[in-house]
Amino acid sequence: MPIYEICYIDTKKRLAGNICTECGDDREAAVFAFAMTLRNAVRVEVWCADTLVCEGAVQAMRATTTPVPIAPFQLRRSTPDFSVRYRAPTGAARAARPSRS
Repeated sequence: MPIYEICYIDTKKRLAGNICTECGDDREAAVFAFAMTLRNAVRVEVWCADTLVCEGAVQAMRATTTPVPIAPFQLRRSTPDFSVRYRAPTGAARAARPSRS
C-alpha cells in the first residue's frame, strides 16, 4: 500500500504535527487525515511521496454544538490510484462477516 504523510498546519503556518500511514488510496488517506485532525491545526496537507494529494482547512472537534463538516476536501489527483489491488475475503473471513439485512 502507498505511504502517505499527513501534515497539520497551525494558525502561524507552522507544522503542528504529522502522521505517516499506509492507506489503500488517496480518498482513504484524505478521510483519515480529516478524522485525525489535531486540536491546534487549521489546515491539513496529504502527501504521497512528492505529490500533494489533497489540502484544506480543518476544524478540530471541541466541546461545542457547532456542526463540523465531514471531510471537506478536494482530491488533487484526477485519476484514482489503481496500484493497490483489491483482494476478496477468503471463505472463512466472508462467513464471519455479519450479513446486511
